[in-house]
Amino acid sequence: MTERTMAERGPNDGERSFRERRRSLWKLVGIGVGGGLLIGMVGGAAAAFVEIRGSELPRWAGWLLWPVILGGIWWFVDYSRRYFARVDELDVQDNLWGGMIGAYAMIMGMPCWYLLARAGQVPAPTPWGLWVLTMAAMCLAYGARKWRAMR
Repeated sequence: MTERTMAERGPNDGERSFRERRRSLWKLVGIGVGGGLLIGMVGGAAAAFVEIRGSELPRWAGWLLWPVILGGIWWFVDYSRRYFARVDELDVQDNLWGGMIGAYAMIMGMPCWYLLARAGQVPAPTPWGLWVLTMAAMCLAYGARKWRAMR
Protein backbone atom coordinates (compact mmCIF):
# COMPACT_ATOMS: atom_id res chain seq x y z
CA MET A 1 0.00 0.00 0.00
CA THR A 2 1.45 3.36 -0.98
CA GLU A 3 1.37 6.41 1.25
CA ARG A 4 -0.89 9.17 -0.05
CA THR A 5 -0.04 12.85 0.17
CA MET A 6 -2.11 15.25 2.26
CA ALA A 7 -3.81 16.65 -0.87
CA GLU A 8 -4.77 13.15 -2.05
CA ARG A 9 -6.22 12.14 1.32
CA GLY A 10 -8.95 14.74 1.52
CA PRO A 11 -10.28 16.72 4.47
CA ASN A 12 -12.20 13.87 6.17
CA ASP A 13 -9.61 11.07 6.09
CA GLY A 14 -8.41 11.74 9.63
CA GLU A 15 -11.94 11.73 11.01
CA ARG A 16 -12.81 8.59 9.05
CA SER A 17 -9.75 6.71 10.32
CA PHE A 18 -10.54 7.83 13.88
CA ARG A 19 -14.11 6.51 13.53
CA GLU A 20 -12.78 3.24 12.14
CA ARG A 21 -10.40 2.84 15.10
CA ARG A 22 -13.21 3.65 17.53
CA ARG A 23 -15.50 1.12 15.79
CA SER A 24 -12.68 -1.40 16.00
CA LEU A 25 -12.45 -0.90 19.77
CA TRP A 26 -16.20 -1.32 20.28
CA LYS A 27 -16.12 -4.42 18.11
CA LEU A 28 -13.36 -5.77 20.31
CA VAL A 29 -15.33 -4.96 23.46
CA GLY A 30 -18.33 -6.77 21.97
CA ILE A 31 -16.19 -9.81 21.20
CA GLY A 32 -14.78 -9.75 24.74
CA VAL A 33 -18.19 -9.43 26.38
CA GLY A 34 -19.69 -12.06 24.08
CA GLY A 35 -16.79 -14.44 24.72
CA GLY A 36 -17.07 -13.88 28.46
CA LEU A 37 -20.80 -14.54 28.36
CA LEU A 38 -20.26 -17.70 26.34
CA ILE A 39 -17.60 -18.98 28.74
CA GLY A 40 -19.84 -18.08 31.70
CA MET A 41 -22.83 -19.87 30.19
CA VAL A 42 -20.79 -22.99 29.42
CA GLY A 43 -19.32 -22.93 32.92
CA GLY A 44 -22.75 -22.43 34.48
CA ALA A 45 -24.25 -25.24 32.41
CA ALA A 46 -21.36 -27.54 33.38
CA ALA A 47 -21.82 -26.66 37.06
CA ALA A 48 -25.57 -27.27 36.84
CA PHE A 49 -24.97 -30.58 35.07
CA VAL A 50 -22.51 -31.66 37.76
CA GLU A 51 -24.90 -30.56 40.53
CA ILE A 52 -27.81 -32.44 39.00
CA ARG A 53 -25.76 -35.63 38.66
CA GLY A 54 -24.37 -35.26 42.18
CA SER A 55 -20.78 -35.63 41.05
CA GLU A 56 -17.85 -33.29 40.67
CA LEU A 57 -16.40 -31.61 37.62
CA PRO A 58 -13.27 -33.47 36.53
CA ARG A 59 -9.98 -31.78 37.43
CA TRP A 60 -8.85 -31.68 33.80
CA ALA A 61 -11.78 -29.35 32.97
CA GLY A 62 -10.35 -26.59 35.18
CA TRP A 63 -6.86 -27.08 33.80
CA LEU A 64 -8.27 -26.94 30.28
CA LEU A 65 -10.19 -23.70 30.86
CA TRP A 66 -7.42 -21.73 32.59
CA PRO A 67 -5.20 -21.31 29.50
CA VAL A 68 -8.22 -20.44 27.37
CA ILE A 69 -9.38 -17.74 29.81
CA LEU A 70 -5.88 -16.33 30.39
CA GLY A 71 -5.18 -16.34 26.65
CA GLY A 72 -8.38 -14.38 26.02
CA ILE A 73 -7.53 -11.85 28.72
CA TRP A 74 -3.97 -11.49 27.39
CA TRP A 75 -5.27 -10.91 23.85
CA PHE A 76 -7.76 -8.28 25.08
CA VAL A 77 -5.12 -6.43 27.14
CA ASP A 78 -2.61 -6.46 24.27
CA TYR A 79 -5.20 -5.16 21.79
CA SER A 80 -6.19 -2.41 24.26
CA ARG A 81 -2.53 -1.42 24.65
CA ARG A 82 -2.15 -1.11 20.88
CA TYR A 83 -5.43 0.84 20.65
CA PHE A 84 -4.33 3.38 23.24
CA ALA A 85 -1.00 3.84 21.43
CA ARG A 86 -2.94 4.93 18.30
CA VAL A 87 -5.67 7.22 19.68
CA ASP A 88 -5.46 10.86 20.65
CA GLU A 89 -4.66 12.07 24.15
CA LEU A 90 -8.25 13.16 24.85
CA ASP A 91 -9.59 9.63 24.41
CA VAL A 92 -6.80 8.27 26.61
CA GLN A 93 -7.63 10.91 29.22
CA ASP A 94 -11.35 10.00 29.16
CA ASN A 95 -10.46 6.35 29.73
CA LEU A 96 -8.08 7.25 32.55
CA TRP A 97 -10.80 9.32 34.22
CA GLY A 98 -13.25 6.44 33.93
CA GLY A 99 -10.76 3.97 35.40
CA MET A 100 -9.82 6.33 38.22
CA ILE A 101 -13.45 6.97 39.19
CA GLY A 102 -14.10 3.19 39.07
CA ALA A 103 -11.15 2.66 41.43
CA TYR A 104 -12.43 5.40 43.75
CA ALA A 105 -15.86 3.77 43.81
CA MET A 106 -14.25 0.51 44.91
CA ILE A 107 -11.97 2.21 47.45
CA MET A 108 -14.85 4.13 49.06
CA GLY A 109 -17.75 1.80 48.31
CA MET A 110 -16.37 -1.42 49.77
CA PRO A 111 -15.72 -0.10 53.31
CA CYS A 112 -19.10 1.66 53.38
CA TRP A 113 -20.88 -1.46 52.13
CA TYR A 114 -18.99 -3.60 54.66
CA LEU A 115 -19.90 -1.33 57.58
CA LEU A 116 -23.56 -1.23 56.54
CA ALA A 117 -23.53 -5.03 56.25
CA ARG A 118 -22.00 -5.36 59.73
CA ALA A 119 -24.80 -3.13 61.03
CA GLY A 120 -27.34 -5.45 59.39
CA GLN A 121 -28.64 -2.82 56.95
CA VAL A 122 -27.57 -4.48 53.68
CA PRO A 123 -26.35 -7.91 52.58
CA ALA A 124 -22.62 -8.67 52.84
CA PRO A 125 -20.43 -7.48 49.97
CA THR A 126 -19.90 -10.00 47.20
CA PRO A 127 -17.23 -10.07 44.50
CA TRP A 128 -19.85 -9.66 41.76
CA GLY A 129 -21.52 -6.81 43.60
CA LEU A 130 -18.20 -5.00 43.90
CA TRP A 131 -17.46 -5.68 40.23
CA VAL A 132 -20.82 -4.18 39.22
CA LEU A 133 -20.23 -1.15 41.47
CA THR A 134 -16.79 -0.55 39.94
CA MET A 135 -17.93 -1.05 36.33
CA ALA A 136 -21.02 1.14 36.77
CA ALA A 137 -18.98 3.99 38.24
CA MET A 138 -16.35 3.64 35.51
CA CYS A 139 -18.90 3.60 32.69
CA LEU A 140 -20.86 6.53 34.15
CA ALA A 141 -17.70 8.63 34.51
CA TYR A 142 -16.54 7.80 30.98
CA GLY A 143 -20.01 8.46 29.54
CA ALA A 144 -20.31 11.77 31.41
CA ARG A 145 -16.99 12.98 30.01
CA LYS A 146 -17.95 11.98 26.47
CA TRP A 147 -21.39 13.56 26.81
CA ARG A 148 -19.89 16.79 28.17
CA ALA A 149 -17.40 16.90 25.27
CA MET A 150 -20.23 16.60 22.71
CA ARG A 151 -22.16 19.55 24.14
